Amino acid sequence: MEVLPFRITDGGKRGIIIAKKEYFERDCILRVVSEYTHEYFISFYPNSEYLIEISITAKDNGDIDEVLLKEFFNNCIDMQIRIDLEKEFGKLRQRIVDYAFLSVEKTRV
Repeated sequence: MEVLPFRITDGGKRGIIIAKKEYFERDCILRVVSEYTHEYFISFYPNSEYLIEISITAKDNGDIDEVLLKEFFNNCIDMQIRIDLEKEFGKLRQRIVDYAFLSVEKTRV
């Protein structure tokens, strides 16, 4: 049987996501959480040496559904990919941008 990285508790009022620290950095979680704080109360803390537990409850006391948890988890994956790519190719990207605007800088001088 498949074990999902999330579950709904408290009669549908709270969603719990369990994420592995080896896949998701603190900065990733913080960035994704900031996208949801207008509608949800979100807390996260280490569950163990290897896991982070993310708890989500609605500010309007509404129910939490599985779609929200899947969306949040997918946003974490997307954000971590962005962070990893920035680490790997950030310097190259900056050099390309610098080169592209080099002629503009020469005309301003």
